[in-house]
Amino acid sequence: MLRSILVRIYGRSPWHVFESLLHNRPLQLEKIGLDDIFQPDSSDTLSSILLNRLMKQLNVSSPDSLLELGYFDTEDIMATENFYLTDTGICWVYNPYEIACYATGQTSIEIPFKEIDSYILPDSPVRRLIK
Repeated sequence: MLRSILVRIYGRSPWHVFESLLHNRPLQLEKIGLDDIFQPDSSDTLSSILLNRLMKQLNVSSPDSLLELGYFDTEDIMATENFYLTDTGICWVYNPYEIACYATGQTSIEIPFKEIDSYILPDSPVRRLIK
C-alpha cells in the first residue's frame, strides 16, 4: 500500500500556497520516488508526454502557445518528485514560478497509466494500480 502526504506551505499573502507531496510505503517507511516507478533513461520521454498533455489540457497546438499563456521555457517541464497517484494515473503538481508565472497559479498535469505503462518498472509499487 502506498500513502501520499500533502504538505502545504503558506506564504505572506493568502494566495501564496505551495504544495509538496511525500510518498511512502507505510509499513516499510520508505520514500518512493521516480526511480522506484520508472525505467532508467525514461525522463526525456516523460517530459515529452507531460508537455503534450499540458498542451492538450490548455487546448493549444504548439509549445510556443504556452509561452503566451505565461509558461516559461517548455524545456523546464519535466517529471519531478512532486506527484501523486490517482486511480487512473500519476498527476504532477507544479507550484507557481516552477514552470509558469505566478498568475497562472498551480499547474497539475495528470498522465493516465495507459500512456506511461511501458515506462513503468515491472516491480514498481504502482504496478498493482494499473488496471
